[in-house]
Amino acid sequence: MTTHYDADFYAWTQAQADALRAKQWDALDLDHLAEEIQGFDNEQEHAVISHLRNLMLHLPEAAYQQLRRLTALDG
Repeated sequence: MTTHYDADFYAWTQAQADALRAKQWDALDLDHLAEEIQGFDNEQEHAVISHLRNLMLHLPEAAYQQLRRLTALDG
């Protein structure tokens, strides 16, 4: 089977999904599949860290804005 992994990643993913569904084990690109599955964990970890970093950057500003609104209501 000719792999499109490097040339057309989307086509490769579709061909791999089709081969899995059809249980065409010899058509699977096992090395690249393993690499992609292993990469999921790293991508998710980086996404969580990025979201937490953004949250930590914006929380003080949100708290300050809330305090200003409360102070304005009291005054």
